[in-house]
Amino acid sequence: MRVGDAVRGLPVADQSCDGVYASHVLEHLSRKDFDTAVQETFRILKPGGIARVVVPDLAAAARSYLDATGAEDATAADNFMRGTHLGIETRAKGLKGIIHETLSNARHFWMWDYPGLAGAFRDHGFTDIRRGQFNDSDDEMFKAVENAGRFEDAVCVEARRPA
Repeated sequence: MRVGDAVRGLPVADQSCDGVYASHVLEHLSRKDFDTAVQETFRILKPGGIARVVVPDLAAAARSYLDATGAEDATAADNFMRGTHLGIETRAKGLKGIIHETLSNARHFWMWDYPGLAGAFRDHGFTDIRRGQFNDSDDEMFKAVENAGRFEDAVCVEARRPA
């Protein structure tokens, strides 16, 4: 296993990896940085290599929000913003707080549903794109790192670099 920054470029040779796994990472990137990371993933995968990603499901969050508004739940908007990590509840004060807020990557910058995520991978040249479920990959290396809790209210996409 290797860890690195797919936006700045990974110190990995072209077409040298059998698989790349990211769980609850891509939603913390801007849309442009997401595209860079997916292209970097494509670059390092061997032909036939698999990318498997898990992100919070925007569609599930939206359904929950709409169900709550239909029930006239006064907390629906607050719960949606907190649950998706899209809002800023309080602003940092003081130099230390501003530095932490600037350098922290806890907020979500771009959210995905299955059609959007699958389409983005298709746009970057991936094929054999499918919706994944917990531990359903044919490749055992992914089963070794997956956590069932990370799949709750989440969407998983598995895609291949063409052979």
